Amino acid sequence: MVRPIPIVLAWMLPILLACTAVHAGPQEPPATAGHNVEAILSRSHDYIVRGEIDRAIADLTEAIRLDPNCPPAYSLRSWAHLKKQDLDRAIADASRAISLAPGFPAPYFDRGDAHILKNDPKAAIADFTVVLRFLPDNTEALVGRGHAYLMIKDLDKAIGDFSEAIRLDPKCAEAYAKRCVVYMRKGDFDKALADSTMALSLDPMATPSYVNRGLLYLEKGDPDRALADFKALLDLAPKSDEAYAGCGRAHFLKKESDQAITDFTEAIRLARLDPGASYRLPSHLEGRAKVYMSKGQIDKAMADYDAAAHAKSNPNAALQH
Repeated sequence: MVRPIPIVLAWMLPILLACTAVHAGPQEPPATAGHNVEAILSRSHDYIVRGEIDRAIADLTEAIRLDPNCPPAYSLRSWAHLKKQDLDRAIADASRAISLAPGFPAPYFDRGDAHILKNDPKAAIADFTVVLRFLPDNTEALVGRGHAYLMIKDLDKAIGDFSEAIRLDPKCAEAYAKRCVVYMRKGDFDKALADSTMALSLDPMATPSYVNRGLLYLEKGDPDRALADFKALLDLAPKSDEAYAGCGRAHFLKKESDQAITDFTEAIRLARLDPGASYRLPSHLEGRAKVYMSKGQIDKAMADYDAAAHAKSNPNAALQH
């Protein structure tokens, strides 16, 4: 989730006058007491949009020094911390902005996103629900809350939020992509396939949708289309362990066992190198084990099953450092 920029600007402007203003100074050097707080906030916002997060944080910290009770400064710094995945600081700054100006939605967005990343979906639902009280037609908040509902396995509410987001914005690729996941979990593969296809038509760079559609094609017994999706994903993300594992499954379904082993072996190697992919390692090992078993290579199959069980119980030990 990314906080929509129009909301940032819209909520800041009415309360900027509440911040202490001092005389304006040069616009490019680091902020000093000679700067106007409003100018600092505007420049910091531009820094965040351009990805210059450290410069934004430095400016916003100076703005807060100049006016410790300026809500937009805390809100923008929360957004910057969120961009750096510094979740505790993002939550702290968003909470401070909310305590100073509870009637504005932007900091609830950032705190909701941070709660999702900290695996606290119930707190995220509460924050996105507040945003929707202010902005009932906001698709970003609906998608954020739908994602949180998905995390707590309240699938019907998740579908409700994603469907409402799509009603409001039929070109919202993220809503289609996430609703696809819900339909997959409910076993409604036809609807899931339709949503993943729509998501990719709207955003051909949406790598998770290639994974999901490829898996759906495998579920429907169509390894050729699955392989096409996983190869398309490799064009976008050459180090995707999910793509290699998908290729392995497709080749196995096509009875191309040697190529399947090659693909699973690469998926295993990549997953061991990436802490963020370690939770997928057992699945990759089990996939290769099935191929070995089909070839009668029982010792290799059992070694992979044992490694998968070990990876499940000791995820950090499975990583290569």
